[in-house]
Amino acid sequence: MNCGSAVLTRSHSESSECPVWSVNSDCVEAGWRLRECSTLSMSSSIVELVCSDLLVQPIITVSTVDRVSKAQQQGFRVSWRSSFALSCSIQPQYRGGSFQLTFTSSSTTINHTQPAVNHSARFLFPAADHTHQGSYSCVYHVHVFSHNFSSESRRLSLAVSDPTVFFIRLLLLLLSLLLFTSLIWFSHKTARESASAGGRGGGAARRLQSRRRSRTLQVELQPTAMSTAGDVLEEPLSRSARNVRKL
Repeated sequence: MNCGSAVLTRSHSESSECPVWSVNSDCVEAGWRLRECSTLSMSSSIVELVCSDLLVQPIITVSTVDRVSKAQQQGFRVSWRSSFALSCSIQPQYRGGSFQLTFTSSSTTINHTQPAVNHSARFLFPAADHTHQGSYSCVYHVHVFSHNFSSESRRLSLAVSDPTVFFIRLLLLLLSLLLFTSLIWFSHKTARESASAGGRGGGAARRLQSRRRSRTLQVELQPTAMSTAGDVLEEPLSRSARNVRKL
């Protein structure tokens, strides 16, 4: 019967005897645990008991953009300046109630309370920093049978990543972007220079070819001029030879 202390008792009679736990009323009213106040026997008188531990244990979970984790012994780690949420939930037993999120660190204890909606509540933290590092637990409170009952979840340890790691990652990202941009600019510059060099080289080749053509024409014209001069000289000589024969 390990269910805490008795907070409410009701009695009625049955038509026949059956195995029951006999409870000492004075012991119950004194607030002792039921195990210490009860003995097994046969009776037709039935006593209904409401235990202090009638609630099941709530569940605490932490979620980020890409992860959801239940309470674990090794805890949970979130990135610096990232958003995270802690959710409290419990199996449906009674209507209403509220959840109290308890945060405990080496220097402080803070409580946040929200009403239970569909047997759960969600606590949002938009930007994680060192002040959120510590342990968290959910406590469910409900008022039933004219009494207040509560049940606490397991504790969840939360750690926040060192901001130095965040800045190093940001710096590496910026350097990568700068390197990528420089590579693109250098490749475009090399392509433009190659195109310009190709254009200048083509013009020089055309000029060299034109010069070679001019030299060829000059070489061809020189034999023609020499042959013309030879013909001019040969004609007077022929005439002189004919005049000599006549004499």
